[in-house]
Amino acid sequence: MIKKLLVLSSLLLFFIACQRNEASPVIGKWEAIALTEEAIPLEVDLSKIQFDFRPNGRYDFRSTLKYHEAGIYKTQSNYLFTTDTLNANAIEKMVKFEAIQNDTLLLIMKKENKERKITLIRK
Repeated sequence: MIKKLLVLSSLLLFFIACQRNEASPVIGKWEAIALTEEAIPLEVDLSKIQFDFRPNGRYDFRSTLKYHEAGIYKTQSNYLFTTDTLNANAIEKMVKFEAIQNDTLLLIMKKENKERKITLIRK
């Protein structure tokens, strides 16, 4: 009995030690300050483009034309992966984040084979 308890305790400690405790650099509330497509600024109401990345792995995204998605996210290296759980047919999306400095986040993505960049500041 004691041997089983020791093995179980050891396994539990191993799994806890293997979990990453470092916080994702994207955690927080963000608002767009610039949006470009192929280096040309897009004329949209940037204040409507907002992200909220929570420490529990959940996110909320709102954009122009009353667009809204929410779900789960993860970061890996310089990539951000999101899955919209509001949409039953959603697939995981991936964008690259190029810089996080002084509370600024740059997201780089492809939209219809065109490079789109969103610069956000932490709110």
